[in-house]
Amino acid sequence: MLIYHYDRLTGRFLQAEGADSDPKDPETYLVPAFATEIEPPAAPEGMFAAFIDGAWGLVAEPEPDEPEPESPEQIQIRLTAVIQRHLDDQARTMAYDNIFTAVTYAEEPIVPKFQIEGAALRAWRSLVWAHGYGVLAAVLAAERAVPTEEDLVAELPVFVPPVIE
Repeated sequence: MLIYHYDRLTGRFLQAEGADSDPKDPETYLVPAFATEIEPPAAPEGMFAAFIDGAWGLVAEPEPDEPEPESPEQIQIRLTAVIQRHLDDQARTMAYDNIFTAVTYAEEPIVPKFQIEGAALRAWRSLVWAHGYGVLAAVLAAERAVPTEEDLVAELPVFVPPVIE
């Protein structure tokens, strides 16, 4: 015998499965809570079968919820994180832990390669943040749309590695 499980809150049909027989009476089948022996109807597009008040019915699918728009604070947090990640990723491609550790080498004269790279990354970091904060200000002032993460990174100044001899 098949039983048909449904959601306890909405009545929405979940799944069918074979019922277990009662161990005390093998001729009788167990029907657990939130299940029925009544077969649900097939649901057309945009509807679902729901077991309500002892019978199956068809219910319209709910409209998808509109996502909540980002608050200005959420936009600022997300876009600054994108910029920081972009800076850190560039530093990592050059074998530094992150942009912060890379720029600490800018004043280190012992190994000229590190000093030159650190200075170049520090200058680039300043240009990136200047541009990024300009974008953020324009977004928060509703002067432009919120860019996608990819579009924001694409419009940031490009790092030009220094020539080290």
